[in-house]
Amino acid sequence: MSRSLRVRRDLTERVKLAVKRSGFLSQRSLSEEVGLSLATVSNFLNGKPVDWATFVELCTALSLNCEDVAEFEVEPGVYTGLGSPQTTWRKLKRLRRCSWAMISPAASSSTCAT
Repeated sequence: MSRSLRVRRDLTERVKLAVKRSGFLSQRSLSEEVGLSLATVSNFLNGKPVDWATFVELCTALSLNCEDVAEFEVEPGVYTGLGSPQTTWRKLKRLRRCSWAMISPAASSSTCAT
């Protein structure tokens, strides 16, 4: 079962522009800020699969809506194995809440409970 997502091919340029728009001087500065390898950030920006938690973390850092930029179908009719799109969005939203709870001291630990 695949646990990865990738940026839709038709949106890779938009996602690359989000790096500069978000105040990062380079892919390297983004990778250092989020604590991921440069190769992982490059894979994300070029539409290659990355772990879904990484996908959400990078989308959050770039102020991108995961739902807008994620590609779920690798081939027509073949999903990535994360379940239905609705189930996947619930997982992504929960992860986003948990990610925010980890970086925000004001966030409650119960944020990740459901």
